[in-house]
Amino acid sequence: MHVVLSGYYGYNNAGDEAILHAIVSSLRRFDPAIAITVLSAQPEATARLYRVNAVHRMDPLSVYRALRNADALVSGGGSLLQDASGFRSIPYYAGIIAMAQWCRQPVFIYAQGIGPIRQRRFYPLIRSTFRRAAYISVRDEGSAKLLAELGIARDRIELVADPVLTLQPAPSQEIDAIVASHNLAAPFVAVSVRHWRNNRFLAEVAAALDRLAERGYAVVLLPLHPPNDVRACQTVQRLMRRRKQTVLLDSPLTPPQWLGLIGRAALVIGVRLHALVFAAAQHVPMVGISYDPKIDHFLRQLGDAPVGTTETVSTAALVEAALRKLEAGEEERRRLAALVTPLRELAWRPAQAIVDHFRVNRTPSTMTP
Repeated sequence: MHVVLSGYYGYNNAGDEAILHAIVSSLRRFDPAIAITVLSAQPEATARLYRVNAVHRMDPLSVYRALRNADALVSGGGSLLQDASGFRSIPYYAGIIAMAQWCRQPVFIYAQGIGPIRQRRFYPLIRSTFRRAAYISVRDEGSAKLLAELGIARDRIELVADPVLTLQPAPSQEIDAIVASHNLAAPFVAVSVRHWRNNRFLAEVAAALDRLAERGYAVVLLPLHPPNDVRACQTVQRLMRRRKQTVLLDSPLTPPQWLGLIGRAALVIGVRLHALVFAAAQHVPMVGISYDPKIDHFLRQLGDAPVGTTETVSTAALVEAALRKLEAGEEERRRLAALVTPLRELAWRPAQAIVDHFRVNRTPSTMTP
């Protein structure tokens, strides 16, 4: 079996690279011999890191050839069909789906987060391509509801979970080396921020981190999508009074290394979704700040809610929420473990469904003896 994998890959975004790593690993779990071609902005790096074939995602001829030579397109995961980050995302990803369908290839929608979609002119394109998909899975109930509103039959949509929940952390000795090379002191609070609109929330985060530092916590700033996140982290660091208790982690890490490092934190404060997903996967207490509905959807799966949005969060609310999670400690870790275990099983489902589809539809003459 040979599949083409389409997503926001090759842009050094730790969350999306973790999604890619998780999907590739999941597909290989159910079919170790599967061949995978990834559409990437950095095909050479992607091929080397994940032991896959890769072509440039913006080279139409290469994409067309990859689809013609494959057995299926896997679209996802991540927030691909949304127009919050710009108007090009939906036409691109839906266009890749349409190209695969024109090539008569089955399309599998893999644990996507759908929306927000503010421009109704995109509705017919999404409706047309998704109605012809062989399989549809989404990572949260909000995405399933939006697709149903667009005219996709609800019984065709499988509700799963973020693929990154299936990832395993890097070996302990790798994480020990990262901790030692950056002189990370324990206990530490891991913080993931990004630029978003007026950025006033960065001052609230900085003030809250000063309050936590006063209580003896080191602060580790995690730029999950450089270089923009590096600048956001630098802004927070510059606004803090207790900069000496703060480390900006400037080393590029693999997804399993990010996962393992966050597993060492006492608490994660996250604006980036996958900082929170990494924390959940490692059962680390977390406080989320929402800039997009996907944050709310994910925290809701964990029986939680954001402490505020990038427009409304306050220092006092952030400190109160952080201290409450820190004081809960092991109790909060046990609570997360109980919730994440069934979600992790759901996260395997799309890969299993894809492999099962081909096993059922493969003719006897092409079956491996």
